[in-house]
Amino acid sequence: MKAALCAAAAMIAAFAGIARADESVTVQSLIGQGFTVTSSFMTPIGPGMFLQKAEKLYLCFVHETATSKDVSTNYCKPVH
Repeated sequence: MKAALCAAAAMIAAFAGIARADESVTVQSLIGQGFTVTSSFMTPIGPGMFLQKAEKLYLCFVHETATSKDVSTNYCKPVH
């Protein structure tokens, strides 16, 4: 029983680490890696962008408000 709980805790920690790694991908970080914005469009959740570098492609969504000081990345995901 104790081994099963340890294994479950390790899996949860691993998934939490993966989630944090994905959250660190932003439009700014991708541009810093040499990606360029190849397309932008409006969606109901805010502006969307495709960023590309060679064969790698990401889809990112950003958000802003009239009172916000900047435009922030909502999330980015690789396109496979």
